[in-house]
Amino acid sequence: MSGGIITLWKQRVGRITPIAQSRFSLHLVLSSEKPKEWIVTIIYNSQHGNIQKALWKNLSLISMLDLPWILLGDFNAILNTNEHRGGLFVNYSLKSRHFNDFLIQNQLFDLGFYGPPFTWCNNQGGLARRWARLDRFLANSAWLSSFDSYCNNHLPRIHSDHSPMFLIAKFFNHKKQRVFRFEDFWFGYDKCHKAVARAWEFKPNTTPMHAFSHLLSRTKNYLAHWRKNGLTPLDAAIGKTEEDISYIESIESSLQHDDLSRIALRSLYHKHSALIQQNSIRWAQRARLMWLKNGDFNTKFFHNHAKIKGHRNKISAIMTDQGEIITDHQRIGKEFIDFYTNLWATSNTFDINDLAERLPNDLPTLNEEDRLTLTRNVTVPEIYNTLKSMGKGKSPGPDGLNVEFYLFYWEIVKDPLTQAIESFFKCTQFTKDHGAKHILY
Repeated sequence: MSGGIITLWKQRVGRITPIAQSRFSLHLVLSSEKPKEWIVTIIYNSQHGNIQKALWKNLSLISMLDLPWILLGDFNAILNTNEHRGGLFVNYSLKSRHFNDFLIQNQLFDLGFYGPPFTWCNNQGGLARRWARLDRFLANSAWLSSFDSYCNNHLPRIHSDHSPMFLIAKFFNHKKQRVFRFEDFWFGYDKCHKAVARAWEFKPNTTPMHAFSHLLSRTKNYLAHWRKNGLTPLDAAIGKTEEDISYIESIESSLQHDDLSRIALRSLYHKHSALIQQNSIRWAQRARLMWLKNGDFNTKFFHNHAKIKGHRNKISAIMTDQGEIITDHQRIGKEFIDFYTNLWATSNTFDINDLAERLPNDLPTLNEEDRLTLTRNVTVPEIYNTLKSMGKGKSPGPDGLNVEFYLFYWEIVKDPLTQAIESFFKCTQFTKDHGAKHILY
């Protein structure tokens, strides 16, 4: 069977409504409990580049509906040279360029796969044999945000020249623990500075490493409390300010003291501009864009970019040492814990003296000047210059405090930080929480 599209579904998935069809695509709206409505597009594309280009243009109209959207099927095109084997890439290059343009213009993302890398084979022998990844799942950010986990499996290619694909998409019922992250737009709030100063006023009576760890914990607690109780969510603040502006603008002409209304409006306009800038900084930080400048307020773009980062970083499935693919959320977490527990388990077989005896005698050695340089005490300017050299906008560590935080509050944190670093070089031991990591799954 070839040359057509057949779609089957179970009644319990929801109500299916066809909205459009063509020779090479079928568009369905699936109405369910969650997400409430989303679009499923099934593709059986032509091999001819001109027809493909026309299909990409027609599909772009669907993206304007602004609903969760997933596309699947035989696209008869590849994205890059790694998605084919045998023959020359020139046979795919033009179609590949148009296909990539279609994904970029409509902000669609490949859902990846597990299993064999190619979904099509011409089943010929010898040098005439060809493979390509012509079949895939694509989705927009709205669809990705509607599901917590997804996994696309390439199944064995037995009765066809194409591999069947099996997509599993899941919701998790557990409540996700919110991870603390310092937001750069907090620098604009005086209460943020007071919270940080109050946290670092405390003088712990313990080792420098534990003292610094305790101060970081206090900082997170104070900032989290301020964020929860004293910081109005930006979206709500922007909405309230816009309502106030609309109200004053609507009654401005009827007021006798129009000077007062102009002053009030001017103040609200400035407040609204500041909130929009803070919102742009927030989403740019989450998207980790390095080129944000004052005046770049395309928050929707930053928001989508942040979703893309989350999509790429999320672990929806893992493969065990036995080759089993796991998609269950709890089992994925257990596998990570077991793996790293075994990896970093203490071994009693290591002997430093035995290692030293096995080293060759002709290894190069350091001169006295180099030894003194490497063993001298670290200085405050060295630490500060190291922080300045670190990339801005990067994800923070488990403490949730980024490089920008340490630079901005340098006068507050420099002494405890320096003492902690000096202590580490003397005892070569971290506190337990300094080795912690977050795994997004």
